[in-house]
Amino acid sequence: EQCFMSEGSAASRAAQKEALAGVIHEKRTSARMAEVIDAARGLKLDDARENANVRDAIEGFDVESRKSKDLAEREARLESECFVAWKKAREASDYPAYAPILQDMFALKREVAATTRPDVCAAGEPYDGALDAFERGMTASRL
Repeated sequence: EQCFMSEGSAASRAAQKEALAGVIHEKRTSARMAEVIDAARGLKLDDARENANVRDAIEGFDVESRKSKDLAEREARLESECFVAWKKAREASDYPAYAPILQDMFALKREVAATTRPDVCAAGEPYDGALDAFERGMTASRL
């Protein structure tokens, strides 16, 4: 949606992103990937950077595995639809037209955060789970 495409193609683009998100989710959470990640759990390497890569791969798999394929697809579709709605509302200086889909996006992102980062969200501040997706360990109170 952030490329040159005709005005009427936004729905097709959202559907494409939804389908692709489902395929990517299945690949990232496949049984084979689980085997590889499980083999890496507890692995201690001599290089600190390699250890960090292993840690991040395990964390990324665990986070993605908590998300269902349906949730991954809904997130991709709504992100696309929300961007198009924002663009139209911005051009028309009509925030009220954008507010409903923005509320849907906030609700979905809360669901994603609670699903993928339950320990972080359980600590009290729901926004911490969303923050953690972009800045590990960042909290709303610290921000």
